Amino acid sequence: MKHATWTPEWEVTLYWDLVIGSESETAFYLTQLRADLKHFDIHDVDGLVVDVGSGALGGVFGIREFRGEKMIVDPLATEFGRRYGKIPEGVKVMDGYCQDIPLNNDSATAVFCIEALDHCNSVDEYRQSADELARVLQPGGRLYFMIPLRGASRDGHYLTLETMSVEDMEAAFPLTVVKREVSNGHLWLTMEKPGIPLQQRIDALSDDRQWAGGWYQPIDFPDGSRTHSTKLSDAQFYGSECRGIRKWRKAIAQHLPNLRGKSFLEIGCNAGLYLSQAWREGAVAIIGVENHPYFARQCRFVLEHLCPCAPVTLIEQDATELDWSLVGEVDVVLLANALYWVGYTDEHGAYPDRDRLMQTFLSGLAHAAQTVIVVGAEEGKQYADLASTTALLAPWFDLRTAEIVRVNDRVLNVIVGESRCRK
Repeated sequence: MKHATWTPEWEVTLYWDLVIGSESETAFYLTQLRADLKHFDIHDVDGLVVDVGSGALGGVFGIREFRGEKMIVDPLATEFGRRYGKIPEGVKVMDGYCQDIPLNNDSATAVFCIEALDHCNSVDEYRQSADELARVLQPGGRLYFMIPLRGASRDGHYLTLETMSVEDMEAAFPLTVVKREVSNGHLWLTMEKPGIPLQQRIDALSDDRQWAGGWYQPIDFPDGSRTHSTKLSDAQFYGSECRGIRKWRKAIAQHLPNLRGKSFLEIGCNAGLYLSQAWREGAVAIIGVENHPYFARQCRFVLEHLCPCAPVTLIEQDATELDWSLVGEVDVVLLANALYWVGYTDEHGAYPDRDRLMQTFLSGLAHAAQTVIVVGAEEGKQYADLASTTALLAPWFDLRTAEIVRVNDRVLNVIVGESRCRK
């Protein structure tokens, strides 16, 4: 930060050279940073995560993993990388001050600013920095902020309790405070940028031009928001045992092994509801395959809100082109109304070489899966009714269940088998 007694030379020679030049000082710095993070309510999110005023060790990225894109912004970011080489691999580096952050509006899903704004040269500069930190944050995103509460200024540190009260420090941010803590001479704030209501965001992901009629899966969110079909009333949509969690309970759950500690793959995962359910039931490695961009967007949204910390990988590939090396060996594989679509599209019908595509897919499936559960609801159609699906799977799997489950006024075909290739 700009200050009469703060210069890049001061920051480097009087602080970071000392910290990085001593193993004990480096260890102490990282220990303190870990302790700071415990005061925040941190959500692990996708998207851009930024540490503003990060310092020479990569800020929070030196001690914590994040799924999204990672970036540090610091007046000396480039110099830190050149001089010390301690910034973690994969972290983008950008030079910039807190009061003029070189990022677009609403670009970051999370921002960290730890022990940086006490370098501000004035109260006005502090307030400008607070506005900047809020500006680059996405609606619904979180800012994790810490500032020491010093009683008097010293070299490089202008902002103190003499120049600004704790209440004014907090009020400078146009954000909602989620968690506030003042202790041991520090202020920690977890703040959130007011966002678009969740129900509005859910509805924005619904397109009635799609064959599914908006959302295909009925999904309830913790705040009372829910998905809607544009073709069915809510009573029909949520009352159907052919969809959503009711289908899981009626036709899938009783055929599953205990998922605790196991890996789980769903082919044709749609909006990801069953991926989140597998996580709730203890699966530790979860993969979803979905080739339709419309459903993939819904899936990422659902996973972010129902299980943001779940170990889920989403592969956006067609089942006939699936790179099985990305999957590896999996304990349980679910195909819920998905096998029928292998080698088939609404626009073109069955591909001329569908049988070949299907056998190639089943070979990959049998070598990856230990247990496979296939659920279908299209009686009389190839690879959908019980007879043709059983005949299709039998060469690849030892089938222990092949039954019809009646749901509402329809039927579901449920087939469960163990791979012949994994024994």
